[in-house]
Amino acid sequence: MRANAKIETTVGQLYYEWQHLMSKLSARSPCLYRRWRGVASPESHPLFSIKRGAVELWERQHVGV
Repeated sequence: MRANAKIETTVGQLYYEWQHLMSKLSARSPCLYRRWRGVASPESHPLFSIKRGAVELWERQHVGV
């Protein structure tokens, strides 16, 4: 893999991961949760290339997460 290669994923996956993180923070670190809960549109790390689309097909989605 090239050093500057990007990992492609979907905007749906990005939002899914953000909601998953926020759910964990609300239980484990309420202070951090309050700090970040107002972020409606999280930015991805530059390593990722975000494309349109839903949650990735490989993601195991859990009800309530």
